[in-house]
Amino acid sequence: MIYVIYGEDDFSKKQFLKGLLESLGHEDVRDANTTFLDGSGLKARHLMEVGSVIPFLAEKRLVVVESLLAQFEVSSRGPRVRKRSHKYDEVLADWERVSESLELIPETTIIVFTEINLNRNSPVVEEIMKCSEVKQFRPLIGENLRRWVNNRVSELSSKITPSATNALIEFIGSNLWMMENELQKLTLYAGTDHINEETIKLLVPRFQDANVFKLVDAILEGRSFESIQSVRNLSEDGKHVSYILTMIARQLRLILLAKSLIKNNVRGNSLAQRLGLRPGFAVDRTLAQARRHDSKSLTAAYRKLLDADIAIKTSSLSDEFVIETTIVDIIHNDQKQQTKVSHTGSR
Repeated sequence: MIYVIYGEDDFSKKQFLKGLLESLGHEDVRDANTTFLDGSGLKARHLMEVGSVIPFLAEKRLVVVESLLAQFEVSSRGPRVRKRSHKYDEVLADWERVSESLELIPETTIIVFTEINLNRNSPVVEEIMKCSEVKQFRPLIGENLRRWVNNRVSELSSKITPSATNALIEFIGSNLWMMENELQKLTLYAGTDHINEETIKLLVPRFQDANVFKLVDAILEGRSFESIQSVRNLSEDGKHVSYILTMIARQLRLILLAKSLIKNNVRGNSLAQRLGLRPGFAVDRTLAQARRHDSKSLTAAYRKLLDADIAIKTSSLSDEFVIETTIVDIIHNDQKQQTKVSHTGSR
């Protein structure tokens, strides 16, 4: 059997490979019947030799070929290999009739080509797909992600409330590696009881960050009631107003910095490092906010938060009154500015 697996959902690809590994039999014989090959520079002849080996004390053996097909990406500028090494014709000639050779691989061998992306216009990809089962692993979203979380909790012999499922998805998103880590911890704590939002607040230290993201979104999108309610909820959870104010201001500063980095074409791990954040949820949410909101509104809101901080430290007004009136003021001024821009544009 030959598979081509690809997609951005690396967790599900690893789980698929794990299932194939477990199908080989007892752990003692798996290593002897599993071969991982680096696709970069791999010769077709070498793959055929490895694939033709008879299993040792097992019915099947597994050969995993990593990132072979990425060499044959074709774009409007021509083949990727040609641009990189000027040996595209030579490499292509080695693989262009590979389907005929793959059909000779014994049924006792499972070959898996694993990729991130798959360019179906490549002649080599087309050739391999002739004799392969192709599986795409997209990041899970919406109901599919919700179903995955609920099923995984059941597999771990626990239960979870719908609101807790939604809270985890809101916080973690489609990162199944992070989701798996948190579910392992939560199910171990909850046992056969339900995992609820209180359990998440207790065991997931970064869950409060998700609440701050939601609060900042609500403020910048003009949702006054939701913004003030979020502040009150955080206060009830034991967060002091000064802390909440600091976290909102910090997030606005990060959004402004992210906008500047995006403008200067800083990407990936370099961008996360410049923001001082670990790649993942926090970076993704910050970038999403940076793309949605303009610098002028962000800067104006940031300045009002600084004024609020001074007021909390120097005035006799209650902290709660200061932060709530500041939020209303930010939203009112932003809406006023948008109305002014709208009227100017209609003239």
